[in-house]
Amino acid sequence: MIFNIKPRQFYNYIMLPSETAGEFLRLSDEKQLKVLIYLYSSNFKSFSDTEAAKALGLSENDIREAVSVLNSKGLIDCSDETLSTLSKVLLSQSRVVEQKVHAENPSARMLSSKTVVKLSPKDIASLAETDAELNHLFDEAQIILKRPINYTEQGSLINLYQYYRFPVNSIELILSYCEEMGKTSFGYIEAVATGLHRSGIVSFHDVDVEIERLRKNKTRENQVARALGLTAKVTPKQSEYIEKWAGLGFSNDMITLASEKCIDSTNKLSFQYMDKILVSWAENGIYTPEAAENAPKPEKKKGSKNKSSDKERSYDLNDFDDFILHSKPTID
Repeated sequence: MIFNIKPRQFYNYIMLPSETAGEFLRLSDEKQLKVLIYLYSSNFKSFSDTEAAKALGLSENDIREAVSVLNSKGLIDCSDETLSTLSKVLLSQSRVVEQKVHAENPSARMLSSKTVVKLSPKDIASLAETDAELNHLFDEAQIILKRPINYTEQGSLINLYQYYRFPVNSIELILSYCEEMGKTSFGYIEAVATGLHRSGIVSFHDVDVEIERLRKNKTRENQVARALGLTAKVTPKQSEYIEKWAGLGFSNDMITLASEKCIDSTNKLSFQYMDKILVSWAENGIYTPEAAENAPKPEKKKGSKNKSSDKERSYDLNDFDDFILHSKPTID
């Protein structure tokens, strides 16, 4: 399909920097583009966030964040006074949101005792200008997540990079893993990163090894879930069992066989019962369906508490039979 424009139909034009047609256009969001076009269409006249918000149908906070990003990319130039005002307002709103989240869900706090520092848009822009690796991380994050990242999310990346001491390539691995899982919110990304940090997993090699382990576990979980006919999401406890069975050296076929024997014995699927079967097989070196089928069945206990042996009877059965045969009933 071919698209053409008809310039003769229009009399007024807006000139935009050529940089906007490159990487910025691919990674920018609707709000940033709206603000950029609005700014250039106003013939560089100053405008307030309130005026722009009303004209563009955005919130005032959307305007402030977009201006901050445009300034950091060098597409517009804000005065120090404007940046200072932006910093104060955005930081204030960030704290309000954070307090609201913690009030509604106290467990949503960061999972590490490391200090998390709030940075202003001006600070972030300054850091990106002086640190090529950090600037590269911002660009790569947008490519990996397939969306623009805002000022708050840039601040999260800086915290992972500067205060948790993750190398840039480690952060990129974490971002890629989260994107594969379909969870690209920075709340989830930070939870994964801080979990790794708590375990001392920070270097590129260690993060790479751990994420590969997590990938394999997820793949195995999905395979086992399909084999067992599970329709609900695998629970954390079930995930622990599946990882344990894999660690014991069992294939998915053996896990499926254990589930069949579980259902035969209990008429239901029980991971706890399956675990007993598989642990027993591991202890006896049974790792193939053939070996499991040929394994000796456990002997049933003889007798029961309700049955008594002949020696425990307080009467002789022969005498009892003789009494029944020769006695005559009498009627009073």
